[in-house]
Amino acid sequence: NTRRGGEIMNSERITELREKKGWNKSQLAKEAGLSRSHITKLENGTTKGSWRALEKIAHALEVSIKEFL
Repeated sequence: NTRRGGEIMNSERITELREKKGWNKSQLAKEAGLSRSHITKLENGTTKGSWRALEKIAHALEVSIKEFL
């Protein structure tokens, strides 16, 4: 989990939802319009996701951004 201004981004949840769709990191990156390395860093918790990046991922995964908090 990564702390963001008093809220916690659940990086493991991104992985869980991606795998539930049967996607690899490259597929999620393509659908979200982000780089594969950025997806990897988010899932590993080594970088904080901007709200815009999280919105793109949520849209690609067809879930609410609240799924990551």
